[in-house]
Amino acid sequence: MLFADIEQMMFAQRATVAAHQFIFTGSNTTWTVPEGVTSICACAQQANGDSAAVTLVIGGVTQLRAQNENRIGDGGGDGGSAGLNAWGVKSGGGGGGGYTGYGGTGGASGATSNAVSAGGSNGNPGTGGGGGGGGGGGRDTAGGFASSYPGGSVGISGIGANGTTGVGWIPINPGAISAGGPGSPDSRLGNIGGGADGQRGGALAWKNDIAVTPGQVLTINASGGRIRIISGAGRSYPYLAASVFDPNLAYRYWRINASTTTNGYAVGIFEIELRTVVGGPDVTTSSTPTTGGGTSTVGATAPAVDNNTTTYWQGSFTPPSWIRMDLVTPQMIKEVAILARNLAVSPNTGAPANFTIEASEDGVDFAVAATFTGVTGWSNTVFKTFPL
Repeated sequence: MLFADIEQMMFAQRATVAAHQFIFTGSNTTWTVPEGVTSICACAQQANGDSAAVTLVIGGVTQLRAQNENRIGDGGGDGGSAGLNAWGVKSGGGGGGGYTGYGGTGGASGATSNAVSAGGSNGNPGTGGGGGGGGGGGRDTAGGFASSYPGGSVGISGIGANGTTGVGWIPINPGAISAGGPGSPDSRLGNIGGGADGQRGGALAWKNDIAVTPGQVLTINASGGRIRIISGAGRSYPYLAASVFDPNLAYRYWRINASTTTNGYAVGIFEIELRTVVGGPDVTTSSTPTTGGGTSTVGATAPAVDNNTTTYWQGSFTPPSWIRMDLVTPQMIKEVAILARNLAVSPNTGAPANFTIEASEDGVDFAVAATFTGVTGWSNTVFKTFPL
């Protein structure tokens, strides 16, 4: 059988599995496989090189382990080593291991008066690459020593969670000092894995298509870091499809994307409410950041969340148009309420007829949470609600 055929079979198997995400961090526990889930993908990550191994055990067999020099899984990377030191100066920490590469080594400390210490190196290139090493310590003109810096960290969500190079101590420009930080931060789950000063970075390991049975109990050992388990169509490591909506996941960005309106005019919306419970309070406020776009220029978006039912957002003259809300803190939205401006008076606007409600972790890649077609019966004074 060809490898491509095997890949297609694996994808077909995932496509029939219910979409879920579960995060386990900082403790050891067990997890019972939900109904409808027969295959999972998992990623484990050490907090740093001195942390306990992070493992997923099924039926007494370790299926996944994140531990430097002792990883188990389909892929991942070990943490970078701490940098070299000189004259007793502590060196920078190593970067966290990535999805496709090892973490970078920490920077060496400066050995002479006024030396510029070396910066940490990059992790291996590639999507989800390892974090960069931290900057090494430096020696100033008076013989004192500057601090060193931790290694770069990586995320656990998938694509884009890369680390960057640490910056060494520069005597003539102390303001340039920085730790090795995330190049593309994991805005939801945060980035970990980078070593502290003089410490090795932690490992990362992932494994796809792990067969499970609903009701089966899995052992999670995450006291030394964290494990993320996902299931559903198109969801795997390292290239996690961000376009799959997970109803059990909180999202920072929410978007309404209207392809047509009830009367063919530009979409018009007085107010949008996002609710974490059906019939509950609105989590948007007049200070919620908003943006919009369409086939041509759209109107100011802030009126759609200003709690003023006499002001409104107008989309592009010809649909489609969209409006995006940034909740800053991720929220699990269960209902969207819309008060539309459905009026054939200047400026002519229409209520959305065919539209999607979408969610995103990063504000770039959006997953469709719900699709609505042929919606009618709008009122200019009464909200219409849409459960998710």
